[in-house]
Amino acid sequence: MEFNPYDPELHQDPYPTYRRLREGFPVHHNPRLNFWTFPRYDVVFEAHHAPHLFISGRGVMVGLPAGDDGTSAAAVPLLITTDRPRHTQLRALVSRAFTPRRVARLEPRIRAITRSLLDNIKGKREFDLVREFSAPLPTIVIAELLGVPPEDQEWFKEKSTEVAQFDPTRLDRTRSAEAMAPALQLGTYLAKVLEQRRREPRDDL
Repeated sequence: MEFNPYDPELHQDPYPTYRRLREGFPVHHNPRLNFWTFPRYDVVFEAHHAPHLFISGRGVMVGLPAGDDGTSAAAVPLLITTDRPRHTQLRALVSRAFTPRRVARLEPRIRAITRSLLDNIKGKREFDLVREFSAPLPTIVIAELLGVPPEDQEWFKEKSTEVAQFDPTRLDRTRSAEAMAPALQLGTYLAKVLEQRRREPRDDL
């Protein structure tokens, strides 16, 4: 079999395919898109505890073209695409921002954002729960944690959504730059914010 997570037919009813993978293909390779699938918990658990064999540093997006060194076009220096020891260092820094006391201080603001998003869908007969609520909620909270000013948060949310809703039809080399544009725009924006914080430190991430 060939497991292709971008196949439109799979999304109609993925569960028979998932069952077949679990029962017959606990380790499955798709040579066309060049990725491996571990559909069973025990195999995932084993891989998770073998960082000398399984890495994130070459990217985590399926099917993006790789460079001459095998590095994915998505292998930008993010926490999710780093390996030990750098990952351990970065995670230790980030975890300081999410102590129980700091998280508790966020609750009133998160409740306010939640109410605002719910007000936007109040009275609608139909709405997309993910697009209109569960996706923007963490994005707005993260934007505020990062110190993104209110006037930029709508743009930040739109670009973050574009990154999360990666278009699998844009996998060839001629279109990959276009597909990666939102992530690069976010990176450029945050680099400017970072330089500003170095000059004028604030109490945010």
